[in-house]
Amino acid sequence: MEEHLRQMREKMEVNKLSHDLKRKQEKDFLTHIRKLDELEKQRYNMGKHAINNDFVYYNGKIVGENNDKKKRDNEGKHAEKYNYFPFVSGDLIEKHRASLGAQLKNDL
Repeated sequence: MEEHLRQMREKMEVNKLSHDLKRKQEKDFLTHIRKLDELEKQRYNMGKHAINNDFVYYNGKIVGENNDKKKRDNEGKHAEKYNYFPFVSGDLIEKHRASLGAQLKNDL
């Protein structure tokens, strides 16, 4: 009878040790998974941060280029000068019309 009780105790101890070993392995596995998950989140956040920084950098660059272009255009407009007197062409047109009118009168 004592032999049977001893075998039962040994079997219970072996089962308990195997369950403890399984639990320890499962806990180790879960901690490993958590670490991998944290690393993945860090990688994702770093990638997101890098994308945002790139967007801000290139957007700022484009805005700067547009401002420089506007400034150059404004400077160009201020630097333009007329090479002719703009109201002379009207006088020439009136003289031409007057000569055409005189020619039509002569023809009649």
